[in-house]
Amino acid sequence: MAAVHAGYSTWRTPLLKAGVTLYELRASPGAPSRKSIIGTGSGSGASSSGGSSSGASLHAKTFEIDGEKIFIGSYNVDQRSRNLNTEMGVVVESPTMAQQLAASFKQNMTDRAYQVKLAPDGSLYWIGTQKGVVTRYDTEPGTSFLERVGIKVLSWLPIDWLL
Repeated sequence: MAAVHAGYSTWRTPLLKAGVTLYELRASPGAPSRKSIIGTGSGSGASSSGGSSSGASLHAKTFEIDGEKIFIGSYNVDQRSRNLNTEMGVVVESPTMAQQLAASFKQNMTDRAYQVKLAPDGSLYWIGTQKGVVTRYDTEPGTSFLERVGIKVLSWLPIDWLL
């Protein structure tokens, strides 16, 4: 899972700069842990299943696009799925459904996910809310220093095509 997480982590900044509102799920509500990706908002978004250390992986399964379309499917947003897998998805052009999906994500993400934000200096930070208390994290929540170093080293390797 570390390789997949490393591959995803390099896309955080470009996604945020493109206007994606990015959420990273906790393994369980209220408990900091390594997680998967979820996003909604201007541009596009994605939702996932699973966490990371629990044996699940990072994937996008449902997302809304510009408040007008939704995608639902088993397709994983990665190079391997694009080139090798036979997984599928459908795109539904429905502003009503897209707006309902975005509203549902926004309503349910506060206590279940960290919102990833881009600081003016280009660094990332995470906003988490637990029992109404908002906390800012300047390093990835639920990860140790060694995990972050390992993910950083893996992110330097040319492995995107494998993920």
